[in-house]
Amino acid sequence: MFIIKKDYYEKSGGIQVNKFKRLLSIAAIGILTLSSAGCVIKTQEGKDNTVVGKVGDTKITVADVKKLMANEVEGIKAQYGANYKNNDQAMSTLQQDYTTTLDNLAEDKILYLAGKEMNLLPDPNKADGEVQALLDSIKMYQYGNDQTKMEQGLEQNGATVDSLRDSLKEELKDNPEAFTAEKVRYAVAKDVTVSDDDVQAYYTKNISIYTTQPGADMWHIVVATEDEAKNVKAQLDKGAKYEDMAKQHSTDADTKDKGGEMGYLYYTNTAKDKDMLATAQKLNEGQISDPVKTTLGWEIVKVTGVQREAKVIPLADKKADIKDELIAQKRQTTYSDKVAAWKKQYGYSVDESKLLKNIF
Repeated sequence: MFIIKKDYYEKSGGIQVNKFKRLLSIAAIGILTLSSAGCVIKTQEGKDNTVVGKVGDTKITVADVKKLMANEVEGIKAQYGANYKNNDQAMSTLQQDYTTTLDNLAEDKILYLAGKEMNLLPDPNKADGEVQALLDSIKMYQYGNDQTKMEQGLEQNGATVDSLRDSLKEELKDNPEAFTAEKVRYAVAKDVTVSDDDVQAYYTKNISIYTTQPGADMWHIVVATEDEAKNVKAQLDKGAKYEDMAKQHSTDADTKDKGGEMGYLYYTNTAKDKDMLATAQKLNEGQISDPVKTTLGWEIVKVTGVQREAKVIPLADKKADIKDELIAQKRQTTYSDKVAAWKKQYGYSVDESKLLKNIF
């Protein structure tokens, strides 16, 4: 999946629905006064008017960022109460989100300038067409042009195609700058390709990822004493169900409720007890071991899905996944390079510390 910037794509399959209506006007006028001690003190209006970023000839003030953060601040207040400023977690979250919002706002402005050069400014008189084109881009690059996947992805984030469409229309109307930024992000992505040679090279270089080492799906029942282990084994030999015995007798909290299941483990796994693994390696498909002393106590081990040799997953089985991954990486790199170049071209600066200083 194509993810350019987390804050833009973590909701609604690539578009942050809950924060679309971002008004970028400034109302505050800075006023400086002198204290009785002779120190210069900023009023709240002065703080709000402080410049914390600049893109080209456009200045970004504290007020611009606060306006975009208004809903989030209310959410923090609702979650942590009126004394939220005394809560370390609340303040850490707010500070991080304020700086992220400043960075995103400045990036939108860079992309808007680039959008002008690329003839990508939206036409408000053709809102339906503009929105549909962006929806098509989202479907293409976020969901492989699969309508069903798009609908499912949006549903997981509490949205629908229609609600996303409405949000985009609102964005186009109230903040064409941010809408343009979204168009530019997808425009940068559309021409990125990956060759079969690239896929082959990645597969060869990372062959270990696609290789399953010798091992087995393993279960264990852990008890404290040898006598307990012998008693459990005797019941298993009489036909007791292994998973039921694990739930009743095992002391391993991590696997007990799963019937003793540990998953597929390599025989060379260094995180597991070597005596348990050595015992497992001697077992054949479906076999249950005699009790064995390990660092956990006494264990009775069971194996299925035994694999005696390493198996390599064929490239054909992973080609599509690898290609998707490489395209996502290449899109990210291409986008980052473009943004870096535009920052130099237009001029770009943000001061996160000054932002926080004038808010908290």
